[in-house]
Amino acid sequence: MIHDKFTFGICTDGKSPHNIEKVIDSILSNNINPSNFEIIIIGGDITPRIHPNVLFIPFNEEVKPGWITRKKNIIVQEAKFDNVLLVHDYFMIADDWYSGFLKYEKSFNILICPIVTPSGERYIDWTLYVGWENRKDLYTIIPEMKFQERLLPYNLTIKEWQYLPGNAFMVNKHFYLQYPLDENLVWGQEDIVWTEFVKPHTHFSCNPHSKLIMLKEKHNLQGHFEPIPNEILDKLKEQGLLCPVE
Repeated sequence: MIHDKFTFGICTDGKSPHNIEKVIDSILSNNINPSNFEIIIIGGDITPRIHPNVLFIPFNEEVKPGWITRKKNIIVQEAKFDNVLLVHDYFMIADDWYSGFLKYEKSFNILICPIVTPSGERYIDWTLYVGWENRKDLYTIIPEMKFQERLLPYNLTIKEWQYLPGNAFMVNKHFYLQYPLDENLVWGQEDIVWTEFVKPHTHFSCNPHSKLIMLKEKHNLQGHFEPIPNEILDKLKEQGLLCPVE
């Protein structure tokens, strides 16, 4: 399967218009055929760049503050293409993001791209959440595991504890419309709820060839997770918890 057509959906509150310009520039710099992409921006009181591939959807931020679930659902509903990248307004795509997707031939319903900061440090992308209800936390199973050790190798998964960060992920439009975000929820733990909602219906995919770049460094962001060290990965393998990404 060749992935060459994309909808880029940018959620914003309008407070960082300079970021949106950088995101748009990063997409245009990938030199994608104009007939193969669109950029949808939703939220805030901004004046977006006039470009034939850019669509701005007004959104009343006062109706329900933090209503990110509604914004993402609207983007996917309006998307022209099946592959929809949903990001907050502080993610650029790398210069080789598009060429990386031309190498990725697997089908997917939900996909994560690697995320790095401007200095190249890995950020929260292909990761775990350890506080799920109705199951043991991994620190009980592997006592040597430290709290911040949550970032998985891109070729391995622990589906039961996998977490889909809501600030940047890709979906197949048709799958997403069957399992949209819950619009009763606002920004906060909506991504945790959605992760559990979709887990029984699909597997999670990762494309290691196509990176996203934060517009902030780690010390300016919430969360500071680290890759899981090899000795802990070995213990997880011994417990039969790790499996290859499908």
